[in-house]
Amino acid sequence: MSYRGLLTDHCDIYHLKHRIKPAHYGLPGESEFYYEETPDASGVSSFWSSRGSNLVQGEPAMKLSESFLVHFAMDTDVRANDRVVYQGATYVLQLPRIIRNHHIEVVAMREEML
Repeated sequence: MSYRGLLTDHCDIYHLKHRIKPAHYGLPGESEFYYEETPDASGVSSFWSSRGSNLVQGEPAMKLSESFLVHFAMDTDVRANDRVVYQGATYVLQLPRIIRNHHIEVVAMREEML
């Protein structure tokens, strides 16, 4: 079985974009970071393995923190701070690591109030 055969999960990737808002009334333009509405890459083959989750009781609600180790093929365009949608949940990617010039590993994090 090839490595690509092990990438059984699929996700959508949204790259973080940067733009400078135009200046108004003599004020300088502001820098803005955003994600597009449509994914930059959809149905990307990957393999997700859970690293752990944490549920903390707080006021006024509970906070869920979840992390996954995600494997991608070497030719996949993944970057730090990309937004990834996997099984209906949204994750933010940390700094990708190229492993032995063979595949890419990256930690995906999610935090949300319940």
